[in-house]
Amino acid sequence: MSNPDGVLAAINACLDDYTVSEDAMRWTVEEPAEPKALPLANLWMPQADPEAVRRAGEVMVAQFQAFMEAMRPVAEQMIRDATVAYEAIAKIIRTPEMRELLAARQLARRAMKTEYRRRTRRKNRR
Repeated sequence: MSNPDGVLAAINACLDDYTVSEDAMRWTVEEPAEPKALPLANLWMPQADPEAVRRAGEVMVAQFQAFMEAMRPVAEQMIRDATVAYEAIAKIIRTPEMRELLAARQLARRAMKTEYRRRTRRKNRR
């Protein structure tokens, strides 16, 4: 819309737009031009031989399967280690000392909440 006629047409279209208030105008930005196709695109994306693509796919699948099999013992050991860690933490939590500590922290948390509520009520009364 760099020409004067285009600008006037846009202004007239805005003035006839009754979906907005009387003192408002709607404006739209010009659409960007479509990118031109490059004549050398075929050099960058040559047609591949379907048989070569199939063979390459088979090689990749075989390599991924070999990688999976090589990593399987590592993953299984990680699962065993995580299970042992979980059981150790569960055993620690069940000790009387830890239960006392958790109970004390719960009491302290309740006391803080009670104090916060009391102060909030007092502040709201003012």
